[in-house]
Formats: sequence, structure tokens, C-alpha cells
Amino acid sequence: MRGGLNGTSFQSGMSFTPTDGDGFYEFKAWARDAANNTELPSVLPEAIAGLDTTNPTGSIVINGGDEFTINSNVTLDLTYVDQTSGVAMVRFGEDTIGGDEPWE
Repeated sequence: MRGGLNGTSFQSGMSFTPTDGDGFYEFKAWARDAANNTELPSVLPEAIAGLDTTNPTGSIVINGGDEFTINSNVTLDLTYVDQTSGVAMVRFGEDTIGGDEPWE
């Protein structure tokens, strides 16, 4: 921690370990001066940090849930979900996921 006198600034550092797991954490700060005047806390957070350690998930439904088809044309319903940071890119293919399919 560092302090200041007569109008100079005060800086402080802190460590934070998220205890509630993935999600968004809001931070507020307020100050008190040597004359015991205290800043009113802000209604809105002054900083927000997100923690996302959970993998996104994806699923494919063929022809609305058919187990098999005799048609060569099928409709694929693709669903991708990530509860915290959102899905940035996806890919799918006919064989092993993680192959050479391009990210979209």
C-alpha cells in the first residue's frame, strides 16, 4: 500500500481468489481522507472481472431427432452453449471432432 498527503494519491493492491467459481465478480472502491470524510460508494461497480474455467458444450440433432434416415439430404440443428464468456467459434464434421474441420 502507498499513501499520500495534501491532495496526493493513494494506491493499493490486493489479491482476489474467486470463491463462488465461474461467473462475474464486481468490485467497488471508496476512500476516507485524514479529516474522516468518506466517499459515498458507487451504485455501479467500478470494475468487473469474469472467470470462465468451464468448457463450452455442443450438440447436433439430425432431422428434428431422427435416429436414422434414408435421405441423402438432412437438416442439422446445431446448438452451442457457454454460460459465462459465450461461444466464440464452432466446428463440426462427419467424423472425430477436433479433426481438420475449420473453425467458424
